[in-house]
Amino acid sequence: MLAYLDTILRHPAIIAVISLLLGTWLFGHISYLRSRRDLRRTKSIEFLEEVSKAVNSPLFALFGHIRTRATSIDKSLDDDIGNLFKLRLSVRVKSQAYLESDQFWKSYDEIVWEMARTRDALRQVAVRKDADAFARELRNHNIQLATKWKVSEDNEDLEQPYDAIICLPNMIWDRTHSLLSEHLTKALTSKR
Repeated sequence: MLAYLDTILRHPAIIAVISLLLGTWLFGHISYLRSRRDLRRTKSIEFLEEVSKAVNSPLFALFGHIRTRATSIDKSLDDDIGNLFKLRLSVRVKSQAYLESDQFWKSYDEIVWEMARTRDALRQVAVRKDADAFARELRNHNIQLATKWKVSEDNEDLEQPYDAIICLPNMIWDRTHSLLSEHLTKALTSKR
């Protein structure tokens, strides 16, 4: 019986069929793994683009308010920042699923809270009488944030306290750019 089985397994046609079946399965499996990797990469890029679009709108509005020295905040800025808060759970889930990163959603949360803080600082400019003390508070916060985020704290020589406030969206911009760039690079070069 074993001799018969040995003879059959040595036959060139049987070897060809087994090779063909094994090769087909292996090719299919490699294609499946590659398509999963490509899909994850595509979803990661789409997710990063979604986050960048969501962050860009309120950040643009913050820059506009500061440069025009507007002390009244329009409803659209409040809505945009509110939408960023609404996205927090989605960003957390997608960053873990697509980017396999807890650092991304934590950084996103920090960015959203700093945008809200910047908006609130703009509101306080109109009601605070001690502009110099307010500017010092903002500068202290800016220094701490620049150290934590490892970004520069640039001033644009605007009048007080706007020169201290403008640092916040500049640092938010730098942090957002580095966060998105870092994870985009990982998504594009990932071998997973």
